[in-house]
Amino acid sequence: MAGTCLKAEAQLANALQPMQYLEAQIRQLSAKHFGHSSQKTNKNQLSLFDDVFNKAEAKAEPFVKEPELITVPAHKRDRSKAKKAELLENILP
Repeated sequence: MAGTCLKAEAQLANALQPMQYLEAQIRQLSAKHFGHSSQKTNKNQLSLFDDVFNKAEAKAEPFVKEPELITVPAHKRDRSKAKKAELLENILP
């Protein structure tokens, strides 16, 4: 009985070895793919827009007059819920 138990434990250890190896590979590749190094940007990548923003700022007028505000008169809603109900009562028999 003890011999079969030892034999079963040895078979289990042999079966678990490839699985543990594959799990370690998955952890390593996931860390490599999703780790901090994957979030690094190229130094020249952000400099693509430097010329565009510098030109726009150079051409911009420093003190542009604010547009005038237009006052819109307040309005009143025509139909309330009571009026709608009253109209429906007159239409339906």
